[in-house]
Amino acid sequence: MTVETSEIMRKESGDKNNEQNERKTKELKDDNVKIKEQHNPNKTQQIIKQLEEWTEKRIRDIIFDSNIDNWNRGKTLFGERIKNKEHLIFIVEDTEGNIFGGYVNEKIGTEEESYILDPNAFVFSLESKGRLKEMMKFDINEYHEAFYYDTQYYNFALFVFGTGRDISVCKEIYKTESYCSQWSFNYKGISNPFCGKCRFIPQRIIVIEVE
Repeated sequence: MTVETSEIMRKESGDKNNEQNERKTKELKDDNVKIKEQHNPNKTQQIIKQLEEWTEKRIRDIIFDSNIDNWNRGKTLFGERIKNKEHLIFIVEDTEGNIFGGYVNEKIGTEEESYILDPNAFVFSLESKGRLKEMMKFDINEYHEAFYYDTQYYNFALFVFGTGRDISVCKEIYKTESYCSQWSFNYKGISNPFCGKCRFIPQRIIVIEVE
């Protein structure tokens, strides 16, 4: 089964000669995000519906896409995209076709390497290559230390879910160091729900804003 997310449309910025760093907002629409799956052509719609059900919000924009935006050390736009925003979904697709991530409900501040407390945060699996029977979410445990990000040049991690680094995604140059653990969220007795093992290599990172 092949999972491929593609064809994300951008809104017109109005002035094509604006500064290079101007963000062209990308809309996430059912007919513009194609997930090729032989036995389930409606997978995209199912994912969107499930994310909106879990968050109790509607998908608005894609604010970061590693296929377009730099996520390497010293050059990443990741921090600029997420600072002072709330209600964000972080989705990771790894090189083996697993799709997983997490949701942060609280506003993400400007202070890096500092955990955001969020009792409504959760992590999730959207595609597990058959290990799970369905898409699943896992709520945060009582300590509520949900998320932090780090764009500093010398540090490996780009962003982390959970104090136990339940999902640790590293910058592009260090991407093979990315890994999962099980500490800060309630996994309902399920082992390695995200990628079937500890280590993974991110292929694509998308951050979606919901409202």
